[in-house]
Amino acid sequence: TQVLDTTILLRTCVQSAVGMLRDQNEGCNRSTRRIEILLSLLCEADSLKASFLKITKSRLLSHLEEQEENSCTMKEWVLRSASNLSALQEAGTFRHTLWKRVQNVVTPSLAYIVSVIDRDANLDLLVKPATENCVKAVWMFIFNDLKLLNIPYVIGQGSSQTETILVQNYFQGTVSDVNEMPFSWRIKDYLEDLWAQARYITGDKGHKEKFIDIFQQTPLGKYLAEFSEKEKNILFHCYLRDFILLTAGVSSRRELKFLQMALLSCIEEMKAGSSSAEQNVLPLPWIHLGYCQYRSRLQNFSRILAVYPDVVSALTGYAEREGSIPRHQMVLDVLAALACTEMLEGKLLKCKPQIWLQQVKNLQMPVELVCTASDLKSDSGPCGQLLQQVRPYQQGQLEVLMRPRSHWNQVFAVSLFVEHVLLGVETVMPEMQNLVKKYTSHLLKSCIKQWLVPAQMLCPFCLASLPDDYTLGVSKELSDIITKYSKFRKFCNSFFIDLVSTMCFKDNEPPEKAVIQELLKLLFAHKEVLRGCQEGKPSVHTKSLSPFDDVVDKTPVIRSVVLKLLLKYSFNNVKAYMQDYLSQVENWILGNDDKTELYTLFVNCLEDSMCEKSGVSAEEIKTAFLRDDGHFLANYFQWNSQDTPQEVSIEYLQGVARIRMCLDRAAELLYELHGTANGSKDNEKEMYLQRVMQFCRQNDWYKVYLVRKITNQYGLEFTQSLSSEQQFHWIFPTEIIQQQLRHQPGQIDQFLVWGKNYKMMRDAVGKAVIEDHMESIEAALKDYNGPRSAQPVHFLLAVFREFTSQYGCGDSRLHPTQKQCLALKELIQNSKVLPSLELQTFAESLVDNSIPSLTVNLMDYSYNRVVIDMVIHTGSILLCGQNRVLEPLRNLAFSPHTMKDAFLPTMPEDLLAQAVTWKATEGLHWYSCPNGHPCTVGECGQPMQYGTCPDCWAPVGGASHRPLPNFHRAQLGADRTQTGHVLGNPGNRKATVTSEREMSPAALILIRLLTHLALFLGATKDPQSLLQIIKPPVQDPVSFLLQHIHKDLEQLMNTLGKSSDETTNVAHLILCSFFKETHQHPDQCGGQCNSQSLLATV
Repeated sequence: TQVLDTTILLRTCVQSAVGMLRDQNEGCNRSTRRIEILLSLLCEADSLKASFLKITKSRLLSHLEEQEENSCTMKEWVLRSASNLSALQEAGTFRHTLWKRVQNVVTPSLAYIVSVIDRDANLDLLVKPATENCVKAVWMFIFNDLKLLNIPYVIGQGSSQTETILVQNYFQGTVSDVNEMPFSWRIKDYLEDLWAQARYITGDKGHKEKFIDIFQQTPLGKYLAEFSEKEKNILFHCYLRDFILLTAGVSSRRELKFLQMALLSCIEEMKAGSSSAEQNVLPLPWIHLGYCQYRSRLQNFSRILAVYPDVVSALTGYAEREGSIPRHQMVLDVLAALACTEMLEGKLLKCKPQIWLQQVKNLQMPVELVCTASDLKSDSGPCGQLLQQVRPYQQGQLEVLMRPRSHWNQVFAVSLFVEHVLLGVETVMPEMQNLVKKYTSHLLKSCIKQWLVPAQMLCPFCLASLPDDYTLGVSKELSDIITKYSKFRKFCNSFFIDLVSTMCFKDNEPPEKAVIQELLKLLFAHKEVLRGCQEGKPSVHTKSLSPFDDVVDKTPVIRSVVLKLLLKYSFNNVKAYMQDYLSQVENWILGNDDKTELYTLFVNCLEDSMCEKSGVSAEEIKTAFLRDDGHFLANYFQWNSQDTPQEVSIEYLQGVARIRMCLDRAAELLYELHGTANGSKDNEKEMYLQRVMQFCRQNDWYKVYLVRKITNQYGLEFTQSLSSEQQFHWIFPTEIIQQQLRHQPGQIDQFLVWGKNYKMMRDAVGKAVIEDHMESIEAALKDYNGPRSAQPVHFLLAVFREFTSQYGCGDSRLHPTQKQCLALKELIQNSKVLPSLELQTFAESLVDNSIPSLTVNLMDYSYNRVVIDMVIHTGSILLCGQNRVLEPLRNLAFSPHTMKDAFLPTMPEDLLAQAVTWKATEGLHWYSCPNGHPCTVGECGQPMQYGTCPDCWAPVGGASHRPLPNFHRAQLGADRTQTGHVLGNPGNRKATVTSEREMSPAALILIRLLTHLALFLGATKDPQSLLQIIKPPVQDPVSFLLQHIHKDLEQLMNTLGKSSDETTNVAHLILCSFFKETHQHPDQCGGQCNSQSLLATV
C-alpha cells in the first residue's frame, strides 16, 4: 500500500518552490511560466514527462537523505510535529500537520533544483513544440547524470520558504535570454575543464587532439556520438549559438548571426589545416578550439560591431550582392574594418566634425588590430586577396577591397587634420571654415590624383596621355618586385656584415689600409645637390655599414661598429684610421655643432676595449696592470700639458678613456679595502690608491667622477661613510668636506616606501626620543588613519629607525637612555598596537638593541646598514603578515628547527635525470666527482686522462681505463635534489643569473634574497638548527649568509641595470608590496599569484 503519493506532493510544492525564486532579468511573468511548465512535466503522461518526474524524485531523495544525515534532530520530526500545538491548531488534524511538515522540507530543495535546471529558461526546451527530439534527449541525459550536473545540497538547517534563491542568467546582452542547447552553461564549463586537463597531459599527441580524445571518452561525448549526422549538426549549431551568447555581449540578432558566421569560419579554417578532422560534423570541443585560436580576432570583430553598429547593415548588403561571404576562412573582421573605413570616408563633412572624429577614435584600436594581425599578412587566400585588391568606388557599394592599412592611414590622418585644424578654425576663424572643409575632403584622395583631371590626363613622370576614365591602381607586379628587392637587400647586407667581421678582422693584425678606408667610407653617403637648388659641394649623410648608398639616415647617426672592430687590435696600429674617422665626422657631419656626444661615443668604445683586454686575467697580471696604470696616472700631466686641447685628437680621447678606467678601478679598491685591518691591506693596491690621490688633486672634476662612480656602484650610504673618515677626505672636493663639517649628513630612510602613514609614525617616535616622553607616540597611534594591518609594521620600523639606530652614533650621549628604554617598553606592553607576545618581544629587542648579530654599533652598522635595515624590514613583514605564502619564510626566520628537511626556494635542483635524455649527451657515460657533481666520459666509458670537476675543481678522470679512487659511476634514475641551503660558497656564485624554472632572473634573485634574509633571522634565533640546514656545513652561519645577501644584491643590481641605492629601493618596495598583496587577499591563492606576478615584472 502506498503510504505517500510523492507525485502529488511534488505538484503541491511547485508554487511555493517557484515563489522562493528570483530572476535576474525578469519579473513575475517567468514565475508563472515556470509553474505551468513544472506542472505539465511532473506527471506520467508520456515517456519524457515520466522520465523527468523520476529523475526529479531521485535528486530530491538524495538531497533529503543528505539533509537527514547532517541533522541530528530529523529522526524525531514526527514527535516534534505532534508536540507543536500551534501547528496542530493551524492545520486542524495531525495528518494535515505532517503533510505540511513534509512540504516545508521538500519545497526548499525543489526550489534549489529548479533554480539550477531553469537557468537561461532551460525548461522551455522540454515544452516548446519546435524543439528537436535530439535536444530533448540531451536535456534528459544531462539532467540524469549526477556527475555532469552536480546539484549539491546547500540549503541550511534553518531554511524556510521565506528565503529567496537567485536564478542565474549567464547570457550577456539583450538579444536573447533563452538557450537552444540544454544546459549550455554547464557544457561550456565542463569542456573548459577538459581543455585545461588536456594541456597538462604529456604524450605524443598535441593538446588539441588530446582534448578531443578526452571528450569522446566521456559519457557525454559517447552519448552525442550515437546521434545521426543531421542531429549532430543541429546540436553543434545550437551549442555554437549559445557559446557566443555566453562569451560575448550581443545586442541584436543580426550581430549574433555574423558572430556565428565568424566563429564557424574560424572552425572551418582550423579544420582545413588539421589532419585529424575527418568527420563531416565536428564534435563540440572544436567550438572551444576555434574560439581559443582566434580569440583576439573574434573579440576584435565583436568590438567593431559594438562600437559601430552600422557596419552590420553594410555586411548584410555585401552578402546579398556577392551571394555569400567566404566561410572556409575568417574574413569577416577584414570586411568589417574595410567597411568602417569606407563609411567614415562617406560621412566626412556630412555630419558634425565632433561626431565623426569620435567615431574615428572609437574605431582606431579595432581597425588597427585588423591591419596589424600577423595571420592576415599572407597574400594567399581570401584575406590576402581582400588586402591586395583595389577596386573603384561606386555609389551605394561596399568598397571592401582596398588595402586596409593605407586606407585607414588616410582616414586617421584626416581625423588629425579635423581635430587640430578644422575644429580650431570653426572656433577661432569661422570665415575660413568652408575653405578648410573643401581641402579636408581632398586629403582623402591620392596626391597623384591632382594631375589626373579631365582634359589633362597625363602621367606626371613620363607625360604619357591617359584616357578620361583612367582609374589609379597599384601594380601588383611592381609591388612584388619591390618586396623581392627589399628582401634581397637584407640578404646582401647580412652577407656583407658577416664577411667583414669574419674575413677582414679575423687575424691578429688589422686589415690593409685600403680595406679600412673603404669600410669607413661606407659609413657615409655623398649626395649630389638636387637640380634647381643652389650650387655647392655635395651633401654628406651617415648610413649603416652597407654597400648600398640609396638609404641614408634622416639625422646623423655616429655608429661604433667599425670602431669596435678596429679596437680588437693594438691602439697604435689603428689610431691613424680612427683619427681619420673622427675628423670626417667632425668636419662633414657635425660642423660647428656640439660634439660632446661624438667624443663620448669614442671614449666609451676605447674604455670598453681596454676593459675587455684587462678584465679576465690572473692575479699576477692584474697586479702588473695596477702598476702600469699607476705609472700612467703619475706621468699623465707631463705627457698632456693642456687639460682640453683646441683640437681633440684620438690620442687625447684614449687618455680620457684610460683615466676613467683607472678611476673605476680605484672605486672598486676603495670598497674592497674599506674596513679591513691595516695588516691585511695589499701594498700594491695601497700604492695605486696613493697614485690616484695625487692625480685627483690636480683637478676636482676627477674627484667628482670618482665620487659619482662610488655612489652609483656602492650606494650613497657607503659614500657618506667615506666622507666621515679623515683618511678618505682626498676623494671629495674641498667644498663637500667643509659642508659635511657644517651640517651633519643625514641618513637615507629606505622605509619611506611605506608612505605618509609610516612617516607620521616615525616622526612621532623621533619626537618622543627628543622630548623624553611617549605622549607623541600615543597620539600618533590614536590618529593613525592607515590600514590597521600595517600599523604594527610602521611602528616596528619607526622604533628601529628613530630609536635603535641611535646606538650607531659616534657620540655616546646620543644613545638611548635607560629611562627612555623603560618608557618605550611600557608603551609596547600597554598599547594594543602589537597584538601578539611575539611582536612585543621583537619590539623590546629592538629597544634594547639585543637581537644577536643585528645589534647596531658604530663599526658594523656603518658597513652593514643596508643588510641590517633589510633584515629588520623582513622580520617585521613576516611577523605581521598572515598569508600562508609567507609561512615557509616565517618558519625559516623564527622556527628554523621545523625546516631541517625542507626544500628551499631557488636552490639548485638535480638536472642529471633530464640531462641523460638530452640529444647532445647521447653516447656519454656519467660519473660523479668526489663531491657528487656529475661528470661525463666519452667513447668506451673508461677514463683515459685526468681532469678537474667544472663545479668544484676536484680531480676527476683517470688513466689506462682506471678511474681515480673517488671518481665513480653515477647512479642514474633517482632524483638527488638536496634539502636545505645548498648554494655553497658565495664567492663561487656568478655575477649574472639566467632564467630558471620559468622565472625571470630578477624574480629568481628576489626570491633568493628573501630566503637569505629569512635564514639570517633564523641564524639570530636558533643558530644550531640553521647549521643543520646549510650544506655543506659552515662555521659561522651569520657571516656566510651576510656574504650571500651581498651577492644577491650585486646580482640584482647587474640584472636590473640600476645603481646600488636603486637596487636597495627595489628590495624594500618588494617587501612593502608583498605585505600589501598579502592583506588584500588573505589566506587565498590570489595573494600568492599576485605576489609572484609582481616579482615577475620587476
